[in-house]
Amino acid sequence: MATLQLTQASSTTPDSASGYWIFGRRTDLGWFVLSLAVPLLLYLPIYWLVGSASVWPLYLVYVACFATPHLWLTWAVTLPQSARGLYTWQTFGISFAVTGAMMAAVPLTQAFGGWDLFFTAVTMYGVYHIFKQHLGILKIYDAKYAQVHGDASVFRDLLPFHRLCTLTFALPVFYVWQMPPIEVVVGIQTFTLLTPQMPSWLLLPYLAAMGVFLAQTVHVLLRRHQEQKPFPQGHVALALAAAVSYGVAFGLVPTKDYLLTLAIFITYHDLQYWGFVWNFHRGRSGAFAAAGRPLAFLDRLARDNRVWSYFGVAFLYSVVVILTLAVSPPTVAIALVVFYNVIHYVMDGYVWKRKHNPSLSEHLGLR
Repeated sequence: MATLQLTQASSTTPDSASGYWIFGRRTDLGWFVLSLAVPLLLYLPIYWLVGSASVWPLYLVYVACFATPHLWLTWAVTLPQSARGLYTWQTFGISFAVTGAMMAAVPLTQAFGGWDLFFTAVTMYGVYHIFKQHLGILKIYDAKYAQVHGDASVFRDLLPFHRLCTLTFALPVFYVWQMPPIEVVVGIQTFTLLTPQMPSWLLLPYLAAMGVFLAQTVHVLLRRHQEQKPFPQGHVALALAAAVSYGVAFGLVPTKDYLLTLAIFITYHDLQYWGFVWNFHRGRSGAFAAAGRPLAFLDRLARDNRVWSYFGVAFLYSVVVILTLAVSPPTVAIALVVFYNVIHYVMDGYVWKRKHNPSLSEHLGLR
């Protein structure tokens, strides 16, 4: 996600009159915070009733209904002819080059060794991508707060908060790294997630640093309250929901059912991204229409608020991908999975950065 600058709100951004919130208080809380209830209510009751036998079916629900449609949304904002010119060549060129190389590495590592290390690296890249999304939205809240309240000190004051969030969102990785290597069975494929098996005491300085940043954050918020500066509601609500998503996933699901752990916190990530892309696309399509620019099919769906049709295309993409994987040889299927996951990770690093898409700030109500 992007690090954005102080600006005025754009009238083309949905719910822009709501000020501090990116898309409006109700919209932001619904997509970025309360959407966490979906994976918790969808997966956990069934898991508690049925046990480990439910993990694979629930994982398939996650892949088909959340993960794969989620990947389509990056294409939705980049592929329409109306949008392609907004991005630099790196968005597509480097993304396809890097991902193509990683896709080619799948049969090589399976044939000559190193597959578990490769699988682990791709998994870690995915986790990094998830917590970067949370941090990216927090940075947008910084910019929105500064522009609405005329208070650029928020960038400096909330540095301890951002550092606390960074350590918190990365903590699950260090938690897993204390365990023996984890065997992950996905369909007919078995992988081993390699871990360094860190001793628990190595977490003590990490937790101490979290404690320091937490104390600094509380101190800053109390000082700002005394100065009668508005409380950064969106920042705190998002951070708490993200932390809970990891805490529930790793705290309530044992290691042997690691696929369900992934499904819980990644489904929340998926829904958060759905809300961000949908509302961003609505704002951008409105700007295109106001400027008299031709609208592509997906632009028109977003402009007309045809949410079911818009996400219906994403689910159609999911069906096509899953059917393709089902009829492909195992190595080809895994290579395709690596491709459509990794290219999403890489492209998001360009799509949501202003230097690669100068119009991004405008379409988020920021300049």
